[in-house]
Amino acid sequence: MRKFFIVAFLGFCIVLTASRKSEADVPDYHTIFHSLSAYGNWLNLPAYGEVWQPKQQGADWRPYKMGRWRWSEYGWMWVSDEPWGWATYHYGTWYHDLYYGWVWVPGLVWGPSWVSWFEGRRYIGWAPLLPEGANRTFDPSFCVFIPFRQFLDSDVARITYPSIQNKKIINETTLLPSNNDVLNLDNSYAGPNLVLVRRITRRRISKVLLASHGFITETPTEESLQAFRR
Repeated sequence: MRKFFIVAFLGFCIVLTASRKSEADVPDYHTIFHSLSAYGNWLNLPAYGEVWQPKQQGADWRPYKMGRWRWSEYGWMWVSDEPWGWATYHYGTWYHDLYYGWVWVPGLVWGPSWVSWFEGRRYIGWAPLLPEGANRTFDPSFCVFIPFRQFLDSDVARITYPSIQNKKIINETTLLPSNNDVLNLDNSYAGPNLVLVRRITRRRISKVLLASHGFITETPTEESLQAFRR
């Protein structure tokens, strides 16, 4: 129990920080607003202003559940199966509102993902980073946990444990150190160690390359990851 409260406190303290890129390198708010409107609703929360909520998500849906992880030059990158994932998993942060549930808080800083990581002998998991100044504490139900040996599976949702089991699982894991400068290639990346992942999954891991110009307003296919905005 003590370990759980320590993990909860650390998870709550992790917030989004990164160096901003030039305005020419990121999508503007107008583009994001109109691109996401077809897939959800824009709401207004006093603490964050306009936020976005996806439509028709299942009862046990969580951010960073529908997709897969791929190794990139910037570390572990989330490749979403959701058509709006190009924005919501690489810009901004997610917040769980007591009334509305999960909402996305817009941001203009790109990252391969914005999550905190939990690692154990049998399990690997992650949870969305809370927005800066979030007024709600971390909850284990925010996490996505899967068997560590299946970390490179192409369909994370298929192997995700029900969130009702998260409180037990999280006590068998450790919160990994965060890396607040994910765009600095001289630093180590956040998330599980690449060598350890190779050993546990027994799979070869190829690095996907990302283009250094432009951005796209759709989730890339496995073959077009090189075109994804960084």
